[in-house]
Amino acid sequence: MQQTSEPFVNVNIAGFVSELHLLGHPAPVSYPDQSHLAATVLAHREQLPRLRDRMRRWLTRQDIPAPLRADIVLAADEALANSVEHAYRLPAEPGTMDLDIVVHPDFVSVSVIDHGSWKPATPDPASNRGRGLRLIRALARHVDVRPTPHGTTLTAYFSRIPTPQAPHPAQRPY
Repeated sequence: MQQTSEPFVNVNIAGFVSELHLLGHPAPVSYPDQSHLAATVLAHREQLPRLRDRMRRWLTRQDIPAPLRADIVLAADEALANSVEHAYRLPAEPGTMDLDIVVHPDFVSVSVIDHGSWKPATPDPASNRGRGLRLIRALARHVDVRPTPHGTTLTAYFSRIPTPQAPHPAQRPY
């Protein structure tokens, strides 16, 4: 395999594993089928645009409608940005974060996992920051956040089937 300077560790799209090296060491992964996208990347902001693009293209191939696709990508991007900002205390030694998206018949699950310890944000009343988790909860049908001493896992669930009681998240006016 050819060495690359890209900081991706491993990306699995539709069962095809493309290993890209992080400091020359590939990360092991295995995923079962075409309905699964997984990536492990360095927890750097520079990773986010490339991940958004990969998610959009993959969700398009999964026939996820554009409005729902936009909600999923935005929520995943917010969760990944939170991992970059809050999970790793030493910027000189960033860790990795995992993105895992699975398309089920009735819903899509998106998990973002970091392996750091939570670093609280510095309160700034003049800032417009600190709304990421609230935004994710507004976009998804259900959000589960599980902090542990070894990292945090956020899983958001997006319904593919609108219900009469609630509009599809992609159809919300905000």
